[in-house]
Amino acid sequence: MITYLQGTLLLDEDDQSIGVLANGVGYQVTVSDRDRTLCGARGRGGDIALFTRLFCRGDGEPDTLFGFMDLNDRVVFDRMLRIPKMGPATAMKVISALNREQLAETILAQNKKALVGIKGVGAKTAEALIECLRL
Repeated sequence: MITYLQGTLLLDEDDQSIGVLANGVGYQVTVSDRDRTLCGARGRGGDIALFTRLFCRGDGEPDTLFGFMDLNDRVVFDRMLRIPKMGPATAMKVISALNREQLAETILAQNKKALVGIKGVGAKTAEALIECLRL
C-alpha cells in the first residue's frame, strides 16, 4: 500500500493525472481538479506531497493511484468508497465538484439536488452519500 508520496512534479499525464518522481521512480497519480490546479501552479520540477490511496481493480485493468494534497480529502474519499456502487472515479468527481466546506454544507442541508448535479451521482447515490458522510 502506498499511503504518502513526496517528490518532484514531472508533468501533466492527462486531464486527470499528474506525474510524480520520488526516489527515482515515476508515479502516475490521479488527482481532483482542485489539486491539479494547485499542482499546475507549482510547475514542472516543483515539490509535491500527496496522501495516496491505491485502488486495485482486479479485472485486468491497470491499478490506479489516487492522490490528495489534503489528508481530509483522502478520508472523505475512503468513506465514499464504502457506498455500494460508488467507484473511485465518481468519488473523485464529488471531491472535484465540491470543496470540503461546500460538501459539508450540502450534507448537513441534505441537499440531494446539489449532489445529483455531479456526473455519476444519481438520486440513490446522493441519498447514500448524505447518509454515509453525515456521520
